[in-house]
Amino acid sequence: MSENYNNHYNESAFWDKIKDVGKKIGKIPVENTLLLYYILQDEDTPIIDKGIIVGALGYLIFPMDLIPDTIPFLGLTDDATTLANAIRKVYKNIKIEHRRKAKEQIDKFFG
Repeated sequence: MSENYNNHYNESAFWDKIKDVGKKIGKIPVENTLLLYYILQDEDTPIIDKGIIVGALGYLIFPMDLIPDTIPFLGLTDDATTLANAIRKVYKNIKIEHRRKAKEQIDKFFG
């Protein structure tokens, strides 16, 4: 696949995807996704790390995956792995406020 995932990230598609698959992938991947989102929004985040985040979030919402999302149990594993790897790479940028905002969203999604 030679598609550039960075061209597929946009905020509207991001929130649509989170709402669509949030309960299917569970709290931890959703929390990782939200952390990435809030790190991306932070003006202190270095541009290289923002590129990593846009790539990961773009992959999440890109309609064509390595493993299609429609395959039960396996379909979202590539997305979760991509998000976890992105978190690992930009971990140094996570602030308390990012965690707080992610937690607030998690509470809205999962009650």
